[in-house]
Amino acid sequence: MTDTTRTAIEAAFRKLELLPGVESQISTMTDMLVPLYGGDRHPFPAHLRVKDRKTANLEIDKISSVANKLALLLDDLSEPSIDALADSGLLQIIHHDQLSAILKQVATIARKADLSKAAKTGDRGPANHLAKGIASILAHGFETLTGNVPTLVTPADTRQKKYSPFITLVGDVFSALNIDAKPEGYAKAAKESYRPKAEK
Repeated sequence: MTDTTRTAIEAAFRKLELLPGVESQISTMTDMLVPLYGGDRHPFPAHLRVKDRKTANLEIDKISSVANKLALLLDDLSEPSIDALADSGLLQIIHHDQLSAILKQVATIARKADLSKAAKTGDRGPANHLAKGIASILAHGFETLTGNVPTLVTPADTRQKKYSPFITLVGDVFSALNIDAKPEGYAKAAKESYRPKAEK
């Protein structure tokens, strides 16, 4: 099933008007999407779970706290500990003072994280979140592969049932991954929340 899924996802990407030299990006995005086959029949990836604002606050507070504690531990390291970590290779990659400074910066940035846009209520079900997460991945992938931001097209003649390339991509990938969700709404939500690279 993995090979069939991979082939279908790659075919969906190749329907787009691609920029030259994006083969490696197609492969990378396909690698990211293939494990999501079948929706909630597989362990739900943590980075696609949508939790309520209180839970998100606790997660970010924990990141800030742990990063700060680790920075303080590094600041208080004795010479034997520093030598041992250097011999193990860790502090050959980055000096302990630099690592401590980075961790303190992580703690500070995490404390300032703005969760005002996070939902106040809890989960709405893994299938919805998975579809939302996949559409979000595809919004980023669409600009990477085509150079264009994802758009939605409402045809003048609705009888033609024509969709934008982005909606078609979302629908094709949902089908390849056996995700039971209508692509139009998720494509619209992904497009509305997407920040083009030029604005970042």
